[in-house]
Amino acid sequence: MVQNPVHNIKFRTFCYSTENQDKVKQAVYNILGNVKVQVKSIEGYHGNEILVLEGKITEKQRVNEVLERLSPVIERTMKYLERHMDDEGVLHVRLDKQKAFDNEFKPTTDGDAVVLTMKILAYPKSRENCIHALIEYFE
Repeated sequence: MVQNPVHNIKFRTFCYSTENQDKVKQAVYNILGNVKVQVKSIEGYHGNEILVLEGKITEKQRVNEVLERLSPVIERTMKYLERHMDDEGVLHVRLDKQKAFDNEFKPTTDGDAVVLTMKILAYPKSRENCIHALIEYFE
């Protein structure tokens, strides 16, 4: 079996004044499991409070659990992998926040998303090698 090339997973989402913070956290937990969520408050354009929920998973076992849970989503995005991988070897995935609350993991281009960034390890370090490592892992 090929070793998991994902080094860590960062996540970030917003909780707007019209949303319930507990439900937004539940959407994050549905995607990532029982993860520590840091919450900070920022001011929106119209002076309204927006909560930023974010964190990072670095433990290899936890990263593996998340990848296993999200493998159908990642496998569906494989044909678009080049669009989602940056030059630093980071895979960017946006999941619909409302669907995640219902335990459905659906990629989205919408702003109302839980944004995941996955740092990929490959040697020698290049975008192409990171893409190859992910493809090899999910085959």
